[in-house]
Amino acid sequence: AALDLNGFTLTTAEALTLRGTGITSGGALTNSSASSVTYSGLITLGAASSIITNSGTITVSNAGTISGASFGLTLGGIAHFYKFIYIKLIDSCF
Repeated sequence: AALDLNGFTLTTAEALTLRGTGITSGGALTNSSASSVTYSGLITLGAASSIITNSGTITVSNAGTISGASFGLTLGGIAHFYKFIYIKLIDSCF
């Protein structure tokens, strides 16, 4: 399963648990649109997971941490890898 934001920024900060790499390893959380999107809910890893964008950026804006430290998180993208995702973890950004 996957959540494709498809250029749509959700207006509510719903919590999200990611489990896996999504459909054909396209990301459990993905943005298939060229439009930039923001996901503002807390994210928990329930298994090794991935967040991937194909062309538009994904901004994970919740000030909380991504929990589930015992699982790996892969970040990736095809078109704009250098700007594909912004994650705020406590007070560090990368």
